[in-house]
Amino acid sequence: EGLAASGLIQPGSLVENAYKVRLPAGASEADLKAIQDRAAKDFPEAGWSIRTRSNAAPALSSNIERFSQFLTLVGLTALVVGGVGVANAVRAYLDGKRGVIATFKSLGASGGFVFTIYLVQILLIAGVGIVAGLILGAAMPFAASAA
Repeated sequence: EGLAASGLIQPGSLVENAYKVRLPAGASEADLKAIQDRAAKDFPEAGWSIRTRSNAAPALSSNIERFSQFLTLVGLTALVVGGVGVANAVRAYLDGKRGVIATFKSLGASGGFVFTIYLVQILLIAGVGIVAGLILGAAMPFAASAA
């Protein structure tokens, strides 16, 4: 009554009212959704901001969602950078083997044969790197928890 008598509540005033509604014990999520839908239908101009037990902190939920999207972007960026690094490593490896490749070609080896030899070598090196990375990645949580 005192707030209304002060004349501070006018169109454009920043006033926020909070109502807490106790529901019957055992109210399901469907019941909560029905109440939200009915409130939005009965009072379309009210500007409700309804929080339930499943969404008690919507700001936290949106921050977690944004952080998840950021980590996805960082992961994809790291994947692209890693792919460029692997491509450069393969190119440097093959540049170092240019003399051997020329020798194979001068001895009559076909291009397919040379390609197959170096493809197998690169796949073996990649396989060793993948296995080493998996072992290191699986061991890191245990090492971090021990530290």
